[in-house]
Amino acid sequence: MSYTQVKDERIDNKIEQELKIVCEEILKVIKPVSIILFGGYGRGEAGAEIKDNEVILSKDYDILFVVKKRVPFSVIYVMSENIHRRLGHTNPLDSIHMEMGCGVSLHQETLSALAYFKDVRTYEIKAASKLLWGEDVRQKIPVKPEDLSPLNGVRFLFNKPPGLCGTFSPKYLKKSPTGEEKKTLIHECYRVYLDAGILLTILLRNYKPTYHERAEVIKKSLSSSLPKLVEEIPDLAEKITCFTDLKLFPDEEKYNAIDPVKLWFETRKDLGIILMYFMEHHLAEKCQGWAELFERYNVRMSTELFDELAYFYLKRRFKVANKAMARLANLAEQRLFSLKYVLKLYKKERVLLVRALNEFPAFEVSTSGLMLLFSLKEDGTLDRDLFDSFVRSLSRLYPVKIKGSTDEGKWEEGVNYYLRAFRNLLDTYYEWG
Repeated sequence: MSYTQVKDERIDNKIEQELKIVCEEILKVIKPVSIILFGGYGRGEAGAEIKDNEVILSKDYDILFVVKKRVPFSVIYVMSENIHRRLGHTNPLDSIHMEMGCGVSLHQETLSALAYFKDVRTYEIKAASKLLWGEDVRQKIPVKPEDLSPLNGVRFLFNKPPGLCGTFSPKYLKKSPTGEEKKTLIHECYRVYLDAGILLTILLRNYKPTYHERAEVIKKSLSSSLPKLVEEIPDLAEKITCFTDLKLFPDEEKYNAIDPVKLWFETRKDLGIILMYFMEHHLAEKCQGWAELFERYNVRMSTELFDELAYFYLKRRFKVANKAMARLANLAEQRLFSLKYVLKLYKKERVLLVRALNEFPAFEVSTSGLMLLFSLKEDGTLDRDLFDSFVRSLSRLYPVKIKGSTDEGKWEEGVNYYLRAFRNLLDTYYEWG
């Protein structure tokens, strides 16, 4: 069984030893229906290399344990703590930052959610994953590529601000990062292009679950099928191919040749173009400026995408094909999620943010992060209007008090607040059911 495109027995042996530890520690605490490896390792596309005769892994393991009834976050924390202690890593659930490395991300899902949830990740689990233990429930997943809507694809781009903001500093404008800081920054940039491939292949009506398949589809069809996007980013297909190769076959010389700061600003520009293009050409709505664009995305995604998911769920599980019922189910789910988010924030930080009950953090945290991302100019100063929009938006979901006197200080404070809010959002997801 190969977990990477680098064909080396030493790499696969190390991965299998670590996955054995993961399964052992999960099974000590719970008895799931099955344990599944998905993500890069599950697709056989994780980054790995041999350096000075040592195996270097450059991606987290994405582990799904399927349960009949969801387990509380405290149980997941114990499993994560035990796994990372044995692997010699710190527990990522203790960290605000989403750090690159070879840790373990634990995810849980119920059998019913897998059977009735129309999602890119669900299809990926069905079509491009590896069963590590238990019953092969992948056969019970009904979702097909044609079930996936572009809204389902664009949501992946909303997860980019934590990595892009968390790994960049305005100080890099004076002194470019080196070593692991440089590599981590490049990693977060190329993830934008790889995840853009999800949206693009759905738009091209030819979604594929692996990086290399998506790169091939985009190389063949992008120019002819999405010419207006190609007019704005002529080398988009080439970038996706280039970063797919770098992801699958890490190369020190290629990393060294990249200017990470230049790449960061170029990646941000391309991300903005793709989001603006999708809003204008596929959601048929023109927006003036970033703040309006991201606020409109918050509204459209919270309603249309989640109505769509609720409709699929009700139709598949209860044979109820009613859009009004889907709308009501969506609203009920959002209110419950907001309550759980508020309770999680209070439990962790003793902050009772009642106003957050009227919001839907699932997208509003992400869209506020996009405002923060685009508020930093290339000369290190802030777009004050956009930064103020970020503060207002995030303040509805997390207490924000910016005290810095310089633009650099303000932006870095904003990043810290944003990552804390995003961490709380992730912790809420862990308990979501």
